[in-house]
Amino acid sequence: MTVLVAIVCLVLIAIVLQAIELMKFRITGYEVCSALVTQPLRLAVLSDLHGKVFGHDNQALYEAIRSIEPDAILLTGDMITAKKTKQYNAVYRFLVSLTEIAPVYYELGNHEQRVMEEESKYYEAFSKYLEQIQNSEITVLDNEYAKINDEVEVIGLTVPNECFEKHMDYDLEDSFFDEKFPEFEEEGFTIMMAHSPKFMETYLKWPPDLVLSGHNHGGLVRIPGGPSIISPEFKFFPQYDGGHYQKDDKNIIVSKGLGTHTFHIRIFNRAELLAVSIVPEKH
Repeated sequence: MTVLVAIVCLVLIAIVLQAIELMKFRITGYEVCSALVTQPLRLAVLSDLHGKVFGHDNQALYEAIRSIEPDAILLTGDMITAKKTKQYNAVYRFLVSLTEIAPVYYELGNHEQRVMEEESKYYEAFSKYLEQIQNSEITVLDNEYAKINDEVEVIGLTVPNECFEKHMDYDLEDSFFDEKFPEFEEEGFTIMMAHSPKFMETYLKWPPDLVLSGHNHGGLVRIPGGPSIISPEFKFFPQYDGGHYQKDDKNIIVSKGLGTHTFHIRIFNRAELLAVSIVPEKH
């Protein structure tokens, strides 16, 4: 009986600690050096918000973004959770409020893509949400690109829905970029927002100097000071689970995300807002 009580107490303590953990986030800073820029550019990067609210009306998150003093705010997908249509309006209001801080660029993640299809029962609610977003000052990049300034442009990649199927291996063809961006000309420093890092080796064959991803939520459970054990897609030790990686002259930054869905678990895996600085190469 004593052992059972001890086990129950430990479980309750774990539940309480996890609930507290899910209420917190940190700002994680990264610096990328490049000879392609002459002036620093500061970015606030949000990934996998999933309608999460930090403080009343997300004021804590808003103030954290403002504290970064960003030149632009990049949303790398899954700002909503597909099925939770009641949160759409609150997410819209929060995202629009960010335009008071800096220009906002929004890439669509798998949760947005899932409800863009007419056969989705959430299609009507999402269409209204997306229309509101598009009628605001937010720039939606659905396989489109835009200039942040004279030296830096940003691409919003939308891959086929099949890419996100958990029990299906899908190969993203090298030719996908040329098919979707036939007129793209590589000028200056190029950022690609690619929600899922699953096809990173393919992305790296394309023009971007920096790839920003999320999707893996940092894994559900991480080894303290080390990698994640399992991703939300039930992949053990995913390669790109969170952090800054470099491949030759390319940079990769994968966010651990801000929110959760389905499995509300974060163990040794604090939610994060990214502050990314792109600075001239040091000599």
